Amino acid sequence: MDAVEYLKNKERCVCRSSCSRCPFDSTNNGKNVECEDLEVLYPERAVEIIEKWSAEHPVKTRQSEFLKLFPNAYINGNEVIEINPCSLDKDIANSERCKEISCTDCKNEYWFAEVE
Repeated sequence: MDAVEYLKNKERCVCRSSCSRCPFDSTNNGKNVECEDLEVLYPERAVEIIEKWSAEHPVKTRQSEFLKLFPNAYINGNEVIEINPCSLDKDIANSERCKEISCTDCKNEYWFAEVE
């Protein structure tokens, strides 16, 4: 995991609900140090925690959520759902952006956008 990926995943992970459930909390981090000290004192452990958490909590995208409902949707050679976003969202079809980018780029942006 590179530094940028670490920071992005840490932002998704840490203290989103309660400290007692946070993997960085002193009671959960395996080093019994306060969460704000973990990266400084045990950077390898901090990375391990975020790698494990990230593997257990993959990023939700439009595509991942759509495939839960329609698991047999056609996926093209670029691993993207083969449905044009403008076929689903009239605001996209009527936007200037639709004329500015290729359908391939539009699909990538649309289907791989993060959702809650």
